[in-house]
Amino acid sequence: MKRIKNRLVFLIPAVVVGVGVLLVFQINADWAGERSVYAGGSRDILSTEAYRMWQSDPESVIILDVRTTAEYALVGHPPMAYNIPIATWTGAFDPSRRTYTMQNNPDFLDAVEKRFSKENTILLICRSGFRSGIAARLLMNAGFKRVYNIVDGFEGNPPRSKNNFLKGCAGESGWKHSGAPWTYELDPQRVYSP
Repeated sequence: MKRIKNRLVFLIPAVVVGVGVLLVFQINADWAGERSVYAGGSRDILSTEAYRMWQSDPESVIILDVRTTAEYALVGHPPMAYNIPIATWTGAFDPSRRTYTMQNNPDFLDAVEKRFSKENTILLICRSGFRSGIAARLLMNAGFKRVYNIVDGFEGNPPRSKNNFLKGCAGESGWKHSGAPWTYELDPQRVYSP
């Protein structure tokens, strides 16, 4: 009896840990394949999935980078991405928010409608998924039918590790860190010109 008790002392925690690990893997697997509905019908996808979508049909799948022209040029961008900024940098510093201010690009929607069909599949990207989420809502409201928000953006979210030298900067996820191609080269056919 004592021998059985000793085995149970080790067996029960092992079973509990094993079941917990299986549940975590199942939850992560379910989440990874899940696309949550966002902004009245657009979908959230990761950069790796966005790149696969573009590879499957590069003629009708459009990658639209909604960051500023400076971000597009100086931080890099997917080589197949067009740039139409949803907002522009003002150069004015807001001390209460500790950041420079942005202003909406009043030509954003017109520029997108002139360049792309409402039937195209449009994958929107910004730095980390926030501005592209706003752009997704605008495009869906304007009648674009297949709009996706790349939620991890180009640079991804700031590192969580306190010991990471990139703390406070983008750098652990996103298109740039996914293995998908990116470049600093500017294609005159893809850059924004007001």
